[in-house]
Amino acid sequence: MFADLLDSAQKHTLVQVLCEVAAADGQILEVERELIHRYALSLGLSAEALEGTLVQPQRPDTLEDYPDAAKRIIYLEAATLAMLDAELADKEVQTLERLADRLGLSRTMAQRLEQHVQQGFDWNAAGLRLVEEGC
Repeated sequence: MFADLLDSAQKHTLVQVLCEVAAADGQILEVERELIHRYALSLGLSAEALEGTLVQPQRPDTLEDYPDAAKRIIYLEAATLAMLDAELADKEVQTLERLADRLGLSRTMAQRLEQHVQQGFDWNAAGLRLVEEGC
């Protein structure tokens, strides 16, 4: 959703960051790989450009040059991926903290973005409960 506001180079960097977050525990699971692949394709990135990134994630080094809004979008999407399983492992927390530092985000901003992600998950869960319960 917000990632549509990124330019092509920023989208590629986002995918690199997502791979970095997915690999925080030492490996990228097939389900994570498939999710990132589909997400990247939805952003208009080519499958060929993704293969190297998914096989051997590389830490992007251009983050400090991006506009603040792009930095916040990248962090928001990375936090979303890390929180998908409803549990943040220690290595994921550390990876997100390092990412926030590399992006120049304050701890307060990083926490606000993480809270937004959690609220989104809570909202979806509440909607699912409504659908399952009926009126």
